[in-house]
Amino acid sequence: MRQYDILGGETEIKEHRRKRRKVVSQSNNAVVPNNTTTTNVPRTKPVTVTTTQRENTLVATIEKKVSLKNHQIVTTTHYIPEFKSQHENSRENVKGNTGEYNGYMSRNTGRYVDRIIENWLTAIELNQENKQKDYNDQVYVTFLTLTLPCKQVHGDNYIKNQCLDPMIEWLRSSEKKNKRSGAGVDAYLWRAESQKNGDIHFHLILDRWVVADLVRNKWNQIIERLKYVTMYKKTQEYIYRDGFKFREEQAQKQIERLQYVLQNAIEDNKMIPDTKYVNHPMVRETLNQIINDYRMMPAAEKKKLSGFGLSDEVARMLVYKMQLKAYEIGKNEGWSNPNTTDIHKLGNISSISAYIKKYVSKSDIVEPKLEKNQRALIKEQDGKRRIYTLREGGDWDNLLDYYDENAPLYEITFTSRKVRGRIWGKSRNLSDGADGKKIQAAQFVTETKIIADDVVWGRQITRWSTNDDVSEYVENVKQEIPEEEVKRIAEIIQSDYCEVIPLGKYAVKVHHKTKKKLKYFKPIKQVEFLHKVSPALEKRYLAHYDNIFQMIYGSNSDTSTTQIAA
Repeated sequence: MRQYDILGGETEIKEHRRKRRKVVSQSNNAVVPNNTTTTNVPRTKPVTVTTTQRENTLVATIEKKVSLKNHQIVTTTHYIPEFKSQHENSRENVKGNTGEYNGYMSRNTGRYVDRIIENWLTAIELNQENKQKDYNDQVYVTFLTLTLPCKQVHGDNYIKNQCLDPMIEWLRSSEKKNKRSGAGVDAYLWRAESQKNGDIHFHLILDRWVVADLVRNKWNQIIERLKYVTMYKKTQEYIYRDGFKFREEQAQKQIERLQYVLQNAIEDNKMIPDTKYVNHPMVRETLNQIINDYRMMPAAEKKKLSGFGLSDEVARMLVYKMQLKAYEIGKNEGWSNPNTTDIHKLGNISSISAYIKKYVSKSDIVEPKLEKNQRALIKEQDGKRRIYTLREGGDWDNLLDYYDENAPLYEITFTSRKVRGRIWGKSRNLSDGADGKKIQAAQFVTETKIIADDVVWGRQITRWSTNDDVSEYVENVKQEIPEEEVKRIAEIIQSDYCEVIPLGKYAVKVHHKTKKKLKYFKPIKQVEFLHKVSPALEKRYLAHYDNIFQMIYGSNSDTSTTQIAA
């Protein structure tokens, strides 16, 4: 069977069957009367419950589950059959595509990576907020990107083996003889993908603060084994053979980035620090002066503004200064220290999951969107998958109600080139535990239905509710969320088995390009709603993530063995 997940995805139900056995054997009068006995039979046969009067055959269990994610409440309905059909047994013998080695990040793999990232970072965040100091004194989430300074000339697997693996090993190492060796990284996750220019690059999520200069020097040292720094040096010497020149091909992207950085700083009411993108003192001073001018402006005047930011003319002048400084630094260093690393120190974890997942777990596969009255079916004449639309009032069991000789092909496209070999990996302590514990959101079963066939009374359904406080919490929170946003998400999901309640409120921001005011949905953390609506449930929620944190960083966690690039 399949269960429907957020945004309309679907995954095969496998783990739940272990839980179903407990329901049958520990029914506690919920399924059958007290005088009944249960008989365990092979999984391919139905379970027969024998009473003194008649026999009941257990058909299936239906569970309604509520998952409390960092910025969402997800309610799903799971149909768990008591026995598998021959078709389902055969299908499970076929190994599915995990997306690890086929060169692209599939949707299922992306959801799995999403689950790890979101709950790992949420566990770190909640432990920091609650001042749990046992394991977490040094935990600091960092997002690192590693690139090549010039055109890729080696295979993907070769670069992963010769460059990425040694870099991860160095990041995991710690101080030796009072000399800093690496960063002492304990848990990490990496993703390989190709850029628009076709070159491979790597995104890494680390759980330690890293020194930018040390990381860049080490990465440049490693990739120089394949002569990438030497090739970069020759390229730069040729480009600037006649001295400094303003590079138009880079200017527009730099202008947009400056405008974006300034707009975010204004919205967050923060000054701009010395970063990779704003490392020129005069540029940084100009941007911070604009922020100060905005701060001093009366509130009434701010409301009159259609936009407040950096004009293209001023931004172009600042970009010229930045390019000139980069040229001077590169020339003084002999073009031997290219800017191949990008570090984001993510102190504000409220937006980390969404920010990081956009880069790390995004799917490279673009599938056609199907409406509710559409299906992708294989046309027998040519063996190709096509999109068929069911006519109004029609039935999918009737071929004439949907068949179209000119039905369009169901074509899958890709946003980037294929990456050879494994496309992602993680440290061992981010794997689900052997004892069944998972790095997943806090999940509660709120309703259970048992379906059984009775030889006398026919099909019988027994229903009972659990975790009533969770159901009450969901209903109370739903009243505080804009109905328009809930409906928008429902239109995206288009599922009768899944409901997603986004947590947040509407706010207004100014677009950094158009300078127009835009309404957007600003996320609010789950823990904030729990604290206000259900303090008792909040304790269970915090305990869940405390267990995840200790599973990853506790003394019993296995951090010595890691999963690196393949």
